[in-house]
Amino acid sequence: MTQLATRATSQYVSAYSLDRPQQIQVRRYQSRLVNAYFNGALGADESLVSVTWRTSQPWVCVMSDASVTERATSVRVEFNGAGYARLQATVVSSDGNTYLADFEVNVFAAPYDWFESMPVATGPYSLVAVVAEA
Repeated sequence: MTQLATRATSQYVSAYSLDRPQQIQVRRYQSRLVNAYFNGALGADESLVSVTWRTSQPWVCVMSDASVTERATSVRVEFNGAGYARLQATVVSSDGNTYLADFEVNVFAAPYDWFESMPVATGPYSLVAVVAEA
């Protein structure tokens, strides 16, 4: 996957931290790649097959370009409006197991965003990506 980057918000899901949400705090109008690495949660012979990225507030988190590899997934998020939202990556593995990566997003409008008009665009509630066949 060419999207995975080090200058992004990332969560490293392990077998011991499956219930920990990653906190994201940003200002409005930022765009960021959000990654979820499942290497620590997957077995040695297990790989990812598909991912569904979901958000609770598509006007706060506008998602696009979801992708998945054998051990990780990512999505591009534009933080459109101020507010609180949740992001969740639900992945299905080659063994049929389902794993989750949760993100709690707090988008701030301060200090000077009251001079800017809010974009009217909203994104999807969910995006699905499948591992490309080799």
